[in-house]
Amino acid sequence: MGSREDALRSLEDRDWSGAEVEHTPRSAMIVHSIRLPEDASRWVEAEAVRQGTNPSVVIRGLVERAARPQPSGETVVVRVDELRRNVLQAVEQAIHPAA
Repeated sequence: MGSREDALRSLEDRDWSGAEVEHTPRSAMIVHSIRLPEDASRWVEAEAVRQGTNPSVVIRGLVERAARPQPSGETVVVRVDELRRNVLQAVEQAIHPAA
């Protein structure tokens, strides 16, 4: 039997009686491919392992946080390693702007 037949048979074997229908449609997700230096890639992978997720979720979270409007005059607490990383990224972007 082919893989399609195997997949259809496996669906028939499942008990779907406890399934719930999602009525809220999901927003569209768009894929962006990025290239990271090896050390940044290792960091993303390690962070994904630490969070118990995958690299896409880590990167998505970083982008979503960066895209949020930042209120002015608010006191914030930032870990030194995060501050250092963000400053270095900003300097790198200023020196080598995206094409």
